Amino acid sequence: MIPISANASRRDFDLPDLADRIIALADKYNIDHSFFHLEVTESSYAQSPENVVKHIRALREAGFKVELDDFGSGFTSLSFLNDMDLDTLKLDISILHKDAPESGRSVLTFVMQMAKMMGLTTVQEGVETEEQLNRLKDLGCDRIQGYLCSKPLPIADFEAFMNKTLNN
Repeated sequence: MIPISANASRRDFDLPDLADRIIALADKYNIDHSFFHLEVTESSYAQSPENVVKHIRALREAGFKVELDDFGSGFTSLSFLNDMDLDTLKLDISILHKDAPESGRSVLTFVMQMAKMMGLTTVQEGVETEEQLNRLKDLGCDRIQGYLCSKPLPIADFEAFMNKTLNN
């Protein structure tokens, strides 16, 4: 089984029955809840923190995984991480592209350490080079996304890519 992710917009969290709708859709298509990842942005939380926390809690109780998408791109206080019941931090591409380990001021290093201390899985977005991959491995990054793995693919090409990958 390969997990699937869906992005939730700020407006989605205004729906009073958002969690119930997602649960019903997953059940309708017989998707194991633990393989369904909901991606939430910092801006969603900033708009309506109570609604976001309420829906996330309900989805996590139903077995869904919740990822904070584009972490580091917004202006939300770090304290909101205490409010949200998350599984994963997906680090914005800008954190990787602005990384300067030689300066001794590496936000990437700090965020990786913070995520590990909080028990969160880390995903770095926008990985394009082996050098970036090796740096992320050294920092203990759990997963990566980006052109180093594959460019975005149509469904048929993705299925062929996955079949080839899984059969090697």
